[in-house]
Amino acid sequence: MQAFSFLGGNSWRLWLNSLLLGVINQKLLFMENYNGLYEASYGITVKSDNHKDCLFTYNRFKHLTAAFNYGNISIYESKSARKGDVLSRDIQIIFTGYADQVLIFKTAIDSIICDINISSAETTATLYRAIVIRENARRNLIEQTS
Repeated sequence: MQAFSFLGGNSWRLWLNSLLLGVINQKLLFMENYNGLYEASYGITVKSDNHKDCLFTYNRFKHLTAAFNYGNISIYESKSARKGDVLSRDIQIIFTGYADQVLIFKTAIDSIICDINISSAETTATLYRAIVIRENARRNLIEQTS
């Protein structure tokens, strides 16, 4: 159960979606990833009325990145207070992968943000930055687009 702690309480639909996306992802891995690698950068802010909910919600994103991390994710963290309760936390996730992997990871982030914002009135999660940059590509694709 610890592996799926990022899903939260009543989110079996998210688990089923991720399972189906995993099957699709395995089928796509057999295709040549001819578009090359992409670097996706996501910035997420979690705000809550109390420290416990803020930390629990924030850790859902950390568990998600742990589930997807095969050495291709960097995480940068910050929080709103040095003393006392922390009511706001920021996480920046930099994910490097092929197009299908980046899309699946972004879908997982969107699902968790939607679940948080619907299920909790006191806690909100906001995706404030999403940038995708092409790292490398096959030479002939670069020549055709130039």
